Amino acid sequence: MTSKAIGSGASAALARASVVVPWAIVLAASAFFPASAPVGGLLFVVLGLAAVTLTAFGAHEWGRAARTSPVLWESTARNAWTIGVLAALLFFARALGDSSRGLAEVARSLALAFLPALYGLALAALCLVPALRLRDSGAGSHSDESRGGADRWLGAALFLALVAWTLMRSPLGDAWRFTPWAMLLHWPAVLVVAGGALLVAAIAGPALRGRIGVVALALSAALASLTGLVLVLFGFADQSIARVVSGLDFILTSCFVAHVGMLIVANPIEDRRMRGGADPFPGSRTAWLLFPVATLVFLVITLVLAMTPMQQKL
Repeated sequence: MTSKAIGSGASAALARASVVVPWAIVLAASAFFPASAPVGGLLFVVLGLAAVTLTAFGAHEWGRAARTSPVLWESTARNAWTIGVLAALLFFARALGDSSRGLAEVARSLALAFLPALYGLALAALCLVPALRLRDSGAGSHSDESRGGADRWLGAALFLALVAWTLMRSPLGDAWRFTPWAMLLHWPAVLVVAGGALLVAAIAGPALRGRIGVVALALSAALASLTGLVLVLFGFADQSIARVVSGLDFILTSCFVAHVGMLIVANPIEDRRMRGGADPFPGSRTAWLLFPVATLVFLVITLVLAMTPMQQKL
């Protein structure tokens, strides 16, 4: 029994290393590529998807799950779409903060920031095919409980490291006009999203508390983003640049915090429940699909507002 446990642990550690080592090499190699959306966004989607997959599926389970588990493929499709939109958000903030280039170059970079969302959507469409095929064959009818506890924390740590690396990389120009981490970690918006999600979970009660995380984050982030939009509109009405910037930060931070929370907390919990044979919470699939779409709409609005000239009222 002991030798069997040791062998199983060694096998899991080897599988984990076979994922983490190439992941780290690719991340290190990305330093030699421009920190731009066309290339950097693709690397972010691929590396982010590998990291997030670890939060619900241990590395030693990937081979078997790819052949038998529709939950893996559905999870991969949904996470690819969400990560693609998150990457668009990150590169949008990077482009908005790069100070040394002209307005036309900044506008071009803002438009290219939407490319990672296209990468994620294309990858999601590809992953849905095996998910549907396995569901039709009845492969997901049995219980498939996860046992990769250590990999959950490892996947979350890798994903947060990837996000931090993307935010901290030097801009394409010489300096930041606005630092991306300041735009994406606006503390009032963080409090609104976190507090709103916790409030929804508390109202839902014990029976729903572990199932409603995706919906709670999406609803609270949508409300916070609309609050930011109202602040921006008041800023334009009062010709207050400070209020406009604060509103834009509110929108970007709300979407950013909700996506990160969904990817490393709410979605893995839902995946592990589904692996045990449970159905997803009724509103979860709607939130998975529509909240990233809403984020892209908010980014388009932000792009238009950021490019709209305004004079500061004296």
